[in-house]
Amino acid sequence: MYDQDSGFYSAQDADSEGEEGKYYVWNIDEIKSIIDSNDADKFIKYYGLTKSGNFEHNNILHKEIVIIGRRDKPEVQKALRMIYERYIPNRIIVFYDPDEMADGMDRTITLLEGRLDNKADLTIYICENNVCKKPITKLDDLENAL
Repeated sequence: MYDQDSGFYSAQDADSEGEEGKYYVWNIDEIKSIIDSNDADKFIKYYGLTKSGNFEHNNILHKEIVIIGRRDKPEVQKALRMIYERYIPNRIIVFYDPDEMADGMDRTITLLEGRLDNKADLTIYICENNVCKKPITKLDDLENAL
């Protein structure tokens, strides 16, 4: 499936054995049954898991990372390396370079919506469960947040 600019769209059906997301969702008790308690607590905190879940009473494990900056800036390149070199399972990364993207991208990519007004050379948002933390503009803060 191609869009008008030759981009390619893809999707994966999460319906398994008649249950939506069966192999993509977790509850806290499942996590605690397979990871020792100290690590399980860290895992639960890292992904922001809750008893009520973020999808049909279970939790989808993912982090969304929005990076806004000019690709040729050294701090942007370093931030991209930091993010890509770190193991973050089920991550969704959106990179926006104002010199390369068309106007209106914030209306077509939900994670960019309302986030393009910051004038910093580098701005990063880390989001979980559809809630973004405060913007990160310094590499040291990014290191701590990841």
